[in-house]
Amino acid sequence: MVTKTHRQAEGSPILKLAHMLIGGEVPAHTGVPFESAENATGIVQLVQRVGHDTGQRPMVLTAGRTGSLGVGSLNKALQEALNPGDTKFRLGDPVMMTRNDHDRGLMNGMTGRIVSLGKKVVCDFEGKLYELPPGYVNFFDLAYAMTIHRSQGSDRDAQ
Repeated sequence: MVTKTHRQAEGSPILKLAHMLIGGEVPAHTGVPFESAENATGIVQLVQRVGHDTGQRPMVLTAGRTGSLGVGSLNKALQEALNPGDTKFRLGDPVMMTRNDHDRGLMNGMTGRIVSLGKKVVCDFEGKLYELPPGYVNFFDLAYAMTIHRSQGSDRDAQ
């Protein structure tokens, strides 16, 4: 069991929140807004409410990739609620690179948004537009939600 955290400053509200969650406590007075949800539907409702109230889509972080609250389930549920359609990737979807492409300057973990779909896929990564071949979507994952591990070191803005 991990007992000492080196990534956050000692007084970090995130650190306090993490310790409360690990200890089974409902987080309170951490300086970090906290709301719980028991399933993907609850997360979708929370994201829609926060998005409506703030005008921005909040970052959704989860502990793992699988299960009802895993990144796979949450990305599907959030995509259907926020950007409905019948294709795997859709205009406006937030995406994350899953491989490095040194020739284009795209790195594993970078997040962006699909701005055009057609003969080429155009994505905005960090304010720069990239024209990519259609098969390039195989190098993407949806990024409505991501694992906590994957988000470390990310400067991702709400999208």
